Amino acid sequence: MKYQKPPVKYVAAKLKFSKVFGKYAEDKYKDVLNKLETIGLERIVVSKVNQLELHQSGENFKFSEGTVDRVGFFSANSKRCAIISEQVLEFRLSEYDDHKHFLDDAYSFYEKFIESGFAVENPISEIELHYVDHFIPVECELADMFQGVTLPIGQFYSNGNDFFQFGGLNFSRILDSKREKVQVSLEQLPIGATGEGEQRNLPKLLPDTLIEPDSKLGMPISVEYPESSVGKHYALVHTQGSKLITPEDNKTEIREHLEELYKEGRLTFDKMINAEVCNGIWELME
Repeated sequence: MKYQKPPVKYVAAKLKFSKVFGKYAEDKYKDVLNKLETIGLERIVVSKVNQLELHQSGENFKFSEGTVDRVGFFSANSKRCAIISEQVLEFRLSEYDDHKHFLDDAYSFYEKFIESGFAVENPISEIELHYVDHFIPVECELADMFQGVTLPIGQFYSNGNDFFQFGGLNFSRILDSKREKVQVSLEQLPIGATGEGEQRNLPKLLPDTLIEPDSKLGMPISVEYPESSVGKHYALVHTQGSKLITPEDNKTEIREHLEELYKEGRLTFDKMINAEVCNGIWELME
């Protein structure tokens, strides 16, 4: 099932490793970039993060300042990005085609990373998959787009003259394996403003946990909505799947684990929406 106008605006796959990667020469990252050209990445951006480092000698502790490099590999339009940080590989998209292309490219990034000599004897410890959807009502109310979900605004007393109203919901599941988790967060927020001199906008494009702290590694996110939606609320929905990886899970299974997380997240999404309404807004393709 695919949509002509999909609600998904941002996706990310994260692979967390057991140990930090350490620092490498610039040529090492250029080697990775050369390999990543096959998935549309063509330039490097380096972000340096200041942090305090703790050193222990016997019973004595000492702090020192240090920097950690986060290396990003971007497409020409910056809507495709792969990031190597201290202990995590991350593949992000703010233009989404379908899940197969996304997961194949995320796995390809992992393969090229390993081929370049990183993470020797450093197994993956956890995998995460993130989907961010914008539910924007078009010729309907926001509540009409959901089934079995009670939106936060309206559950408590409010005054019709309030300047700003917003609310949130959070839900988590630990699956039977006890190694997999699905989390859903929903934030209900107002769409733009119609007052004189004010611009239409969405106050928030991503949940706090996914906001990039360094603008150098930021990505553009495009959102369109009709004039008729202004003054209503929209829902920012973040679906996250995660799985703990054991030593018995070899690297050839990583792609399969990503697929499993996608399927569980998609099931959660499908059970959340009112398909009769949403299929029309997002233009379901037969």
